[in-house]
Amino acid sequence: MVGGSRGSAAAVGGGAAVGAEGSQGRVIRDDLADLADALDGGHGDGRLAGRELLDRGLLDRRRRLNGGGRLLGGLVLLALLCRQAVAYSQAYRPRVPPSVSPALRKAVIAVFALVGLQVALGGWVSTNYAVLACTDFPTCHGTWWPDMNFKQGFEVWRPLGLSGTGEPVTLAALTAIHYVHRLMAYLLLPLLGVLAWRLHGAHWPRAAMWVLALAAWQFFTGLSNVVLGWPLVAAVSHTGGAAGLVVVFSWMLCELYPQRQEVRA
Repeated sequence: MVGGSRGSAAAVGGGAAVGAEGSQGRVIRDDLADLADALDGGHGDGRLAGRELLDRGLLDRRRRLNGGGRLLGGLVLLALLCRQAVAYSQAYRPRVPPSVSPALRKAVIAVFALVGLQVALGGWVSTNYAVLACTDFPTCHGTWWPDMNFKQGFEVWRPLGLSGTGEPVTLAALTAIHYVHRLMAYLLLPLLGVLAWRLHGAHWPRAAMWVLALAAWQFFTGLSNVVLGWPLVAAVSHTGGAAGLVVVFSWMLCELYPQRQEVRA
């Protein structure tokens, strides 16, 4: 009986903790611990169990944020390494920057910013396991505008799989996460195609080829994730394609805006 009461106290204490944090925006640790202790009959184990579950809930939040943060941090590091490599190459073998108009330079920067936003959205999809929230294409749940809960879907500080109030995340929330990433792809892919065409017209065929090839790669790997049930090969390939876009755009910006430095042997 004592063990059963302790389990009940732990469950009530943990559930109350999540609810209090979501509704009030903060955690009242002492009050929740006192409640768990009272339900436990004054043995004190309920206090420890309530705090343990509360700490686990906070840990789940940190793990979910850390997952997306590691992805973005890794891509930022990759971009910096690319910049460093190109800078060394330019220092040892100086070359004239590509003859690109100021408008096209701005277009490269703007599209790169959209690529970064799309990568962040993709990380949010992966972190919340929302890849299979829509399993049909090009529509979602048989419609062009499915039922979506944007407020719950893009609530950052919440446990994995739960809302801020401690309730399970709804399909509408997962659909919102998935579909925003897909809508962004509908916008970004044509822009990448137009940018590749403009780069080719500016006599920079190498950059045009890479942009167009990676855009096609991202389309087919992303589509494979949806229609094939998120296979590991497609998931890794899609992430690799995102890294490839970051590298290519970083390289283009380094070529357009070369870093002048002297390298000593």
